[in-house]
Amino acid sequence: MNIELRQWYFGDEESLIRLYDSYDRSSCDWELPQPGKCSKDQANRAIRRHVDIAYYGVGYAQAVVLDGSVVGHVEYIRRGDFHDASCDLKIALLPEACGHGVGSEAVRQMIKHAFEVDNCECVSAAILETNTTARRMAEKVGMVYRGPDETFEGSFHGQPCSRLVYEICRPQPLPQPQGEGVEVKPWQRRDIDSLLSLFTTVDGRYDDLPDLVEEVRRDYLYDGSQEPSPEWLQERMLYRLSQYVDQWNALEKAGGSIYRAIVSDGAVVGLVFVNVVTGNRSLDGVMGYMLLPQHCGKGIATKAVELMLGEAFRLRGLHRVTAYVYKPNVASSRVLEKNGFTLEGVQREGVLCQGVPTDYLLYGLLRREFEEWCPLG
Repeated sequence: MNIELRQWYFGDEESLIRLYDSYDRSSCDWELPQPGKCSKDQANRAIRRHVDIAYYGVGYAQAVVLDGSVVGHVEYIRRGDFHDASCDLKIALLPEACGHGVGSEAVRQMIKHAFEVDNCECVSAAILETNTTARRMAEKVGMVYRGPDETFEGSFHGQPCSRLVYEICRPQPLPQPQGEGVEVKPWQRRDIDSLLSLFTTVDGRYDDLPDLVEEVRRDYLYDGSQEPSPEWLQERMLYRLSQYVDQWNALEKAGGSIYRAIVSDGAVVGLVFVNVVTGNRSLDGVMGYMLLPQHCGKGIATKAVELMLGEAFRLRGLHRVTAYVYKPNVASSRVLEKNGFTLEGVQREGVLCQGVPTDYLLYGLLRREFEEWCPLG
């Protein structure tokens, strides 16, 4: 028995219509065409929707294929709250595909995709209480019952009914002792409030952060006819930062740049990254870092840079890491020097600092130099 998931194709209309006509509706509350009511044109539009779900980043929708024949549909939709990287999963199968492990395998593959490709933190399924088969399937793939769905109206086909919420969360790695209460971790959507604080309070003299306000004005077609409300700006800046987090995670999964949150005593206090340089057979990465002002001067940045260097050298096989510092930013230079960086050159008046041309310092660290005092193992 060969079970696979694949994209819906135009040409699958008859298979989709057969699914709509045949799947068990006695325990499912999907709002889909009733038996005999779906035309080929409607099925074609549904397939377009399934394709667009992934294209527009809304979620993921796939045809369930058993031994070469389409026997079902499975999808998850990401939740609208940009703080919440969770998604809601649904599945429908032809009767002949039920009871053979097809649904369980399809759900496992979808959960794997949600965690590994879409960086979801949790996958949920709302299942009618009467659907004991689906509830067993959820438990079989590791989902845990969390309680009744409070948003459900409480009836199905005119009969009193409740809907139960099952979910499975992304396995979290065991915390590694980092020393000094400092660690670096991948960014998650739940961290975007801290990221907004970082973007809006970091020392603006020495940072190269994009202007979030200008970005949201441009990207959301603000016409400038009146000053936007603080609530409007706040919401759209948070949404923009949620996109940053998704992009950073996608870059890392593609073997590119690495972005990490700096955590001190359990709180996100900064950002550190290594942008992998591409082209010309480069083995270089460019490092940057920043902290919330109230956490500067405590050795946090020094430790975070050390941890990030270890990850960058291990994960990307870099031969060296480069960092650029505004000359007046003496504290940043000290962070690099404490981690073994060498001042390799000066771009004279190469950058603007508060509107004044200022020297840009070039620091470099070779992999072997890092390993002399911090073995990679």
